[in-house]
Order: sequence, then structure tokens, then C-alpha cells
Amino acid sequence: MAILSKYHYEKRGLLHGLLTKDCLELDGRLIVWTRVRGYRAHFEDERGTIDLFPDGRLVLHKQYRWDGASGPTWDTITTMRGSAVHDALYRLIAAGKLPRKLKWKADAELYIIMREDEAYWARAAYYMVCVEIFGGLHLPTPRKRRAA
Repeated sequence: MAILSKYHYEKRGLLHGLLTKDCLELDGRLIVWTRVRGYRAHFEDERGTIDLFPDGRLVLHKQYRWDGASGPTWDTITTMRGSAVHDALYRLIAAGKLPRKLKWKADAELYIIMREDEAYWARAAYYMVCVEIFGGLHLPTPRKRRAA
């Protein structure tokens, strides 16, 4: 078990995590071996720096920020690492650094990492089903080609 412990949590609003989104920030670098292999990507913006290597190694650099798991959920120690990795992979897809067809792998990573971090299987499955259904709303849709 490799639970994420190097982060700080900024609570926003009365019902933080439910109606408003919290802000989580890494206090150190997070390195995770994912099943997204064969791609090399680097992305940097105001929310932090992400590196993905062809061997599946994903590096989230110090001060990487994300909003935890989306939806009517509470962020807990068993969701932190999975939600950070899932967020980073979605950001790479949204930025065009990874193909959209890898969305299912990003969703599977959330489930796998939550289970590694000892989340109850039903909770991890619920999260994965939710991102399978609603996660695509946060990604750009593929452009349709016009007939020439």
C-alpha cells in the first residue's frame, strides 16, 4: 500500500467536497507506475507539472494541484492518490498529449489505485462507474471530419 501522504488540503465552503471543490496540493513529488504504457508526455500549466514516460511511470511534481474526486463524494486517504493520477491522465488527454481512447485506462487506474490504497471494493467500483459515465464530459469531444 502506497497511500498518498504528502499533500495539503484547502477546504472551501461549508459543504466542502460536496457542493464546492476543495483544492489539494502535493507537498512532494508523486511517482506512480501506471498501465498507460508506450506514451511520452509532458504538460505544465498553472496547476502543476505532469510527466508520463513510455514505461508507464507518471510523475506529478511538487505543488501539483487537483480538486480530488468529483461528484457527491468525500475525499479520503483511500481516494487521494487515485484521484490525483486520474486527474493528471485526464489533463494529458484534454491537452492533446494522449489520445482520447485512453480514457478507459485512466478510469481503470482510479479503481486499481483506490483498491491498492485499501478502499472498499464497492466504493472503488462506484467511483469507476461514475467516471465511466460522466468523466467524458470533462474531455474535449473528438472532431468529426467533414467530407471533402
